[in-house]
Amino acid sequence: MNVDESFRRLHQQFESYKEQVRKIGEEARRYQGEHKDDAPTCGICLKTKFADGCGHLCSYCRTKFCARCGGRVSLRSNNEDKVVRINAFYHLL
Repeated sequence: MNVDESFRRLHQQFESYKEQVRKIGEEARRYQGEHKDDAPTCGICLKTKFADGCGHLCSYCRTKFCARCGGRVSLRSNNEDKVVRINAFYHLL
């Protein structure tokens, strides 16, 4: 086996791995788009997952999540000052 054959095999393996990574990335993006409301993931930036549970605030887009159900806490502009956090839960007053 000479150097050219080794290089060709390595290049083929690299291209194969690159294609696999691209497919996995596409599947992950498609899955996120289809299931964006299933997990406590920020619906705006799609970057923050809360490993220790729900009831947190996304540090990127400042979206709040309910500690009980994992859903987004939607705030209308006139109610923003009426949301109170008690322990790990957000409550509208």
